[in-house]
Amino acid sequence: VRPPFIGVPAGAVLWSLRVGVAAIRHRVWTVVMLAMLALPLAIAWGPDVSLRVLPPTYSDARVAAAPTSVTASVPVSAAVTRMEPASAGTVELTPAPSWNWRAWLVAIYFAGAAVLLARLAIGTVRVRLLAREATVVNGELTSAHIATPFTFGLLRPKVLLPQGWEHWSAARLAVVLDHERAHVARRDPLVQWLALLNRALFWFHPLAWWLERHLGALAEEACDAAVLARGHGPADYSEHLLDLARPASRRPLPNLAGMPRLGSGVSTPTTKIPLG
Repeated sequence: VRPPFIGVPAGAVLWSLRVGVAAIRHRVWTVVMLAMLALPLAIAWGPDVSLRVLPPTYSDARVAAAPTSVTASVPVSAAVTRMEPASAGTVELTPAPSWNWRAWLVAIYFAGAAVLLARLAIGTVRVRLLAREATVVNGELTSAHIATPFTFGLLRPKVLLPQGWEHWSAARLAVVLDHERAHVARRDPLVQWLALLNRALFWFHPLAWWLERHLGALAEEACDAAVLARGHGPADYSEHLLDLARPASRRPLPNLAGMPRLGSGVSTPTTKIPLG
């Protein structure tokens, strides 16, 4: 229930100000994602706020005093004598326990979170192995197991190029490196990994799924704008994107759970895979 109170104001501000710059929108939604991710910590370790409850008031003072006088008039011995022992041979039947729906909800939540966390962990390990098997060709990390370049790494992002990139034209190599280095400068792999973690923890909430997809699309859009700002022509850039997408469609990446695939967005030239 609480996450919409984080996302709705941010969306309203972006809409009212007509913010069209992808980099700014990406920062705003990153803050929303981090606030959503920190929400369980704030609830668990936040300060407790106690509210003082006032006692009930009575319109007639005599009505309020009546129960006290009646109770005082009853002698203690009379109250004790009225208590009769339980009849011999009677069996008290305890009601059958009702269905604990809260326990089932908790179990379902942890099951869903465990599946997505396992997918994120498997994807991270696979990328580690992929990067470990990479070789250095002319100063660039190169892998024979990928068809398109991508950026990986949480704390120290790096660019991994597919085998045969040294045969590219100088223009294509410049476009690819400018795009991927924009991801490195923006720390997009870290943001995307945190978005996947947030989706795993809040898998029941549509906002978590939307944030993960939207942040990935905005990161690609922001890097496209950075490439064009460096002087590359839009027509040439689009042609390079299409040429990079063709081998990716013929040889997709291994099953790295939770990772966006090439072609998921119109302007997506590469696949971004976070690595711890």
